[in-house]
Amino acid sequence: MNLAYLLLRVPNAAISASRGWAERPVVYAEPERICPELERLKQAYADIKAEYLALRRQLELVPCYHEVDRLQYELSQSRDPAKNWRVFFLDAMGLKARDNRRRCPRTAAVLDQIPGVFQAFFSVLEGGKSLPRHESPYWGYLRYHLALEVPSSGPAPRMRVRDQWITWREGGGLLFDDSWEHELVNDNDRLRSVLIVDVARPMGWFCRVLHQMTLFIMRQVYAPKVIARGTVV
Repeated sequence: MNLAYLLLRVPNAAISASRGWAERPVVYAEPERICPELERLKQAYADIKAEYLALRRQLELVPCYHEVDRLQYELSQSRDPAKNWRVFFLDAMGLKARDNRRRCPRTAAVLDQIPGVFQAFFSVLEGGKSLPRHESPYWGYLRYHLALEVPSSGPAPRMRVRDQWITWREGGGLLFDDSWEHELVNDNDRLRSVLIVDVARPMGWFCRVLHQMTLFIMRQVYAPKVIARGTVV
């Protein structure tokens, strides 16, 4: 196992020892109760999608996830060069991707209004790219999807989180806990794209302190590499 994953076992153990962990939700029916500012993403949907579409015109320049974050190799790598998981980072572990943000100023401005952002990026699955079952390596955040491009015909891309199957609707938001096992099945030959925003999980004071320490270390050690590899010039 990668050393980074081994180190993350320490905060994960503390977080998973919290009261109610086994009964934690899979999908949050009311995301605004967890982080009210997430609603601003849906309000800015038209502007965010316009910036995504401008980026989409140069999609070949956007790196695959494993090229940006090598810990994602098993999920991102594909034998078929036409089936990629591409990512465009705006925030990584509290560090801002300034060059990428200049391409998407409206999206960046909305993200800056959301407290506790762990990371944020455009996530683009090319046609036929699925993701095998996995769990998040770090459990200090919840994951939000703002759906930007969803195939309107053919088989609908879908995601299983624990025992729930989920589909996307353009302009819709979804907050889920990716510490549960999840997978994504995509049999469509068109793109499925979302803006991913990870926000701090509600936690007690000890886990919040541990989360901030973990974030500080990752921001110093790992985030600069992610930003450097993920910058689109």
